Amino acid sequence: MAGCQSRDAGLPPSPPAAPAAQNTAAVAESTEPEPQPVDMGARGSRPVVFQRVIISMASGATIGKVTGGLLNIQWQTLKAVPGEGAKQFVYVGREELRKAKYTLPGDDNQLFGEEESPKARYELGAQITWIQLDIHAQAGWTQPTIESNGAISVEWQVFDSEAKKVIFKRSMDTGFHNRTKGTSGEPPMFAMFRLNVRQLLADPGFVSFMQPDQPDSKPAESHAAPQVAAPSG
Repeated sequence: MAGCQSRDAGLPPSPPAAPAAQNTAAVAESTEPEPQPVDMGARGSRPVVFQRVIISMASGATIGKVTGGLLNIQWQTLKAVPGEGAKQFVYVGREELRKAKYTLPGDDNQLFGEEESPKARYELGAQITWIQLDIHAQAGWTQPTIESNGAISVEWQVFDSEAKKVIFKRSMDTGFHNRTKGTSGEPPMFAMFRLNVRQLLADPGFVSFMQPDQPDSKPAESHAAPQVAAPSG
C-alpha cells in the first residue's frame, strides 16, 4: 500500500480473491455526504501547481492492520514509511483541483513537449502528519466486501515562489469509513486522502485565498479547519 508498508504475520498477505465476478465494479456504501468542493468557475484560481506529498510520521510507526473473515484474523500490520509519498497522492490531488476548476498549468498526461507547471507562481504542498487505517475483508457469495475505517491529518501549505515563503497554511483532520463490494475500487489509502483534499477545497478560507483577484501580499494563515467525522457504516 502506498505511503505505508506491510509486515506479514505468518498468514496470507492479501485479502482472498472473490469466488466469482472479481472484476465487478466496486460499490461504495456511505450514509453521510462528503465535503463538496467549491467550484471556482470560469475565472479559475491563482495559477498553482501541486507536485509533492510528504509523509512525516516516524519510520515504522504502526498505522493499522488488515484482517479477514468472521474471526477477524490479522493478515498484515501496516506501518508508516516517511518521506515523499506515492505519486498517486499527487494525481488524486490534481484530479480534485481540476474538477473544482482550479488553474493548474501543465498536463499530467503530457509525455513530450514544454513543461508548463514551472510557470505557476504558487505551489501547493501536503504533509501527512498522521494516518490510521484498518481494513477488513469478508468473503461473499460472489465477491468480497472490503470495509475500511481510519483517519488522516494533513497540513496543507501554499508557497509563493517569488516571495520565497509559505503564505498560507491549513490543517485538515478527516475521518474515513468506506464499505465496497468487489476489489476494483480506489485503494482505501488514496480514497481517504481524496476525502481530505475535498475537505480543503470546501474550506471557505482556502477558497477565498485562492481567488485570482486576491492581493499577493496577504499574510499567511495557519489554523486548523473543523474535523470531518467519519460517516457511520
